Amino acid sequence: MRWSEIVTERWITEEQVSKEGSMWVGYHRTKPDNLEQIQNKGFVVSNPDEQAYGPGAYACLDWKSITNGPVNLWGSMVLKVKMNLHGCLVLDVDLAKQIYGEKSSLEDQFKMFGLPLGEIPELRAQAQGDYDDEDDDDDDPYAGTYSAMTRRAAVLFYDSNKIKGLVYNCPNDGNAVVMWNPKDMIPFAYAEDVKPGADLSSVSWTKLTSVPIGKGSNSKLPKFSKGRDGNTLEKMGNRKKTPLNSHEMLHYLKKFNIGLHDLKNMGFTVDDDLANKIWKTKEIGGVLKNDLLVAGLGSPSNSDLISAIANDNTGNLIMTLAHKGPINQQMLDAAVKSKVRGVAYTSLQGYAKKNGLKFELDPARTATPPVSR
Repeated sequence: MRWSEIVTERWITEEQVSKEGSMWVGYHRTKPDNLEQIQNKGFVVSNPDEQAYGPGAYACLDWKSITNGPVNLWGSMVLKVKMNLHGCLVLDVDLAKQIYGEKSSLEDQFKMFGLPLGEIPELRAQAQGDYDDEDDDDDDPYAGTYSAMTRRAAVLFYDSNKIKGLVYNCPNDGNAVVMWNPKDMIPFAYAEDVKPGADLSSVSWTKLTSVPIGKGSNSKLPKFSKGRDGNTLEKMGNRKKTPLNSHEMLHYLKKFNIGLHDLKNMGFTVDDDLANKIWKTKEIGGVLKNDLLVAGLGSPSNSDLISAIANDNTGNLIMTLAHKGPINQQMLDAAVKSKVRGVAYTSLQGYAKKNGLKFELDPARTATPPVSR
């Protein structure tokens, strides 16, 4: 929500808006027990190795996404936060235009921040070509699925000291932002006991009695292991001089949801023989298998491919297959059997239409899935 859209709220003045015109408002779900600490100290990073897009403060940029979050896990309280999104790398075309105007392409942003232009092709490959400023097709079934792209950007630029964070759109998060320095996200109001699906107009907000403004972007950031399990990836990294055999590699991959770029960044290689073993291993999730598809590694059998699609709850595998070429009814049915929801689920309708397949939309699954925080 743009800052200018909340000027009617009683504690926001026109003077503040004129001074902070670049500010945006977002929403962060938490547990009531955390309120006192947040009010006194602001957001702090917890479990940095478990945050896929880097340690930091996460928020949704729209109300629908945050009210779909799991109350029992993230908490029944919603904080309203303000943040200056200028200085963030924006990976969604529409959001980028809203924030940076016409000069908002990846090339424009990379030049503005002094980031290496040579990384852009890899980022676009991760997104399967979805980031295209000239593509105005509202029926594009691949739009809004940038999970791999966002993950790659975090791995590349978290400790570059050139950007503040990432603004992105992913199936699991909707429109969201991560500020790598939590002090760049400032809470200013809260609402208690916000039920899933609650209407914004029915929510009663309480102004925070103090606004914890920290040192901001110059503060030292915590270490980001750039993997879902820092200790294990560190142990794997220590084995560079003695390459892991396929048995050891599969042992690690079964336990941790990591991608091909995590392995490449540590100097490991995945050949077709190992890739084929990965395809046959049901315990290995869709993150790595989607990377294998993009890289063209391995030759999965039809049964292995169908099994992988049915167990991929992100929708990335079926998206990649639909983008690379025609998909069949068996592939689409497998995607329907998965737990994919929100934008990723709705995209199945576009794949079906494009390939002349049967598909019946379930309205209950079109809502944005729980937001990871």
